[in-house]
Amino acid sequence: MRERIVQIAGEADHWDDANLANELLTGHAGRDGKPTQQPHLAIVPLPSFNAPGTADGRVRRVALIGYAKSGIAVPAAEIYETLAAGLDGDSVSKLKGRLRRCDASWDKVWSQLIGMSRVWYSITPVAIARGFKVPRFTPDGRPIESNERHIRKLAELCALLRDSMKHMDLPETLVRSASIELTPSPLLSRTVRAERYRPPGEKALLTHARIEFPEPIQGPLILGDSRYKGLGLFVPSGSGLASV
Repeated sequence: MRERIVQIAGEADHWDDANLANELLTGHAGRDGKPTQQPHLAIVPLPSFNAPGTADGRVRRVALIGYAKSGIAVPAAEIYETLAAGLDGDSVSKLKGRLRRCDASWDKVWSQLIGMSRVWYSITPVAIARGFKVPRFTPDGRPIESNERHIRKLAELCALLRDSMKHMDLPETLVRSASIELTPSPLLSRTVRAERYRPPGEKALLTHARIEFPEPIQGPLILGDSRYKGLGLFVPSGSGLASV
């Protein structure tokens, strides 16, 4: 699917602003291959889940979630609509599926993902690929105990996750005051430990997360690195899967 989207993004005749289309659809600025510094399209496998807990968690659909900063919302919406038209009717990769615009009135999974909540749980683990180092010694040469190093590591990971929230254009006041809990263990029923979701070739740290904001935010919420692979998808508290 990604290969087809990249192909459509490169067909300059489709776009009034070919550079913006390439940036929003591929995640790379211009034609030089550098990662974009603004939100962009995420390709997200959707696990099947529901409130009674009878869904099996298998992926049957893939969502294309388009993001953009508020200042370019209008041209971004036009670009995503053009992409939808270009994909409509395609046999997409090996999925052999058809593109369908989502209507929350009939789609029970999507209606939960776009809900509002203060508390959000990862249904697929967050990937954090950006590196950092936890020192083994203090500046005066004192060894740092393992518990303190673990606390420092969690603080670094939370800081990187906050950077991801800012990148998704969430208000900085909410990002700064959000409470973040990270764990390798599953937080929702019918999900498994974070490492079990590792795709082939993925080298990022994977972790489940619980995020509590000071006020409700509107979904969908998808955070971290490798978002286009479907990692870092969150569901609001009270919908779909029960916490464990």
